[in-house]
Amino acid sequence: YDGAPPPPADGVAASPLLREVSAKVEAEAPEGSGPHELQVLLLSTVYQLLQSMYPSMKLADVEGLLNCMHAMYDKASRTLQAALDGEAAPPPAELGEAVHLRLEAMSYYLQVLFSLHDKLEPAAQAGTPKRGAPPPPLGSAGHVQLIAAAAEYRLVSFCLHVLRDYLRLRERSVGGADGAARELCATALAEMTPNVVTLLQGLLAFSGPQFGKHLPAFYPLLADLIHCESPQIAAVLRELFAQRVAPHLQAEAS
Repeated sequence: YDGAPPPPADGVAASPLLREVSAKVEAEAPEGSGPHELQVLLLSTVYQLLQSMYPSMKLADVEGLLNCMHAMYDKASRTLQAALDGEAAPPPAELGEAVHLRLEAMSYYLQVLFSLHDKLEPAAQAGTPKRGAPPPPLGSAGHVQLIAAAAEYRLVSFCLHVLRDYLRLRERSVGGADGAARELCATALAEMTPNVVTLLQGLLAFSGPQFGKHLPAFYPLLADLIHCESPQIAAVLRELFAQRVAPHLQAEAS
């Protein structure tokens, strides 16, 4: 779980489905929409497709749309990171658009991954069908479980990535950055807070086996979050430790 799953490298051809969706978004966008508006519209459209149409989509198409969402998040994050590190000084409007796109992509990506993962049943956690076995038919319960199982690694990896990123920004905002960089860190932290709350609420809703399976990876980050200043995060964190972490550790010790 070292960071988020990598998006396709720049220049990798989009899938036919993604090309079709992109063309439709561009054709139906309001007149005068710029690149930023088109990216946000594409994010929203991909999210809605994955929420409503995933049972009838091939696994490769689901993965392609998820890669699209992550690639937009990653590109915007690199713009923000370059500004924080002093490696680039994008115009304020460009930096503002990157920060906004990063938050939108993070939100949509987390929501759709939690939604797909919620479909995972214990019997399906072993993952893909046996080698040589035909894939389950589109729309079948087996196909839905295949998609849900594929979403699990992405979800856990991305959640860990987001928490690490939040903690790094917090560290820089309280002493590891100066001037404009510190102010940018503080702004990014405040704007990330709703997504971190969503993430923690998603962990709170994990099934018992899934929570126990992934707690070792999350526990150090959850412990570090205790020191954060956000009352919203602190409230969910208290609930998470009281309802899930402490009972699990007690059960393990008995």
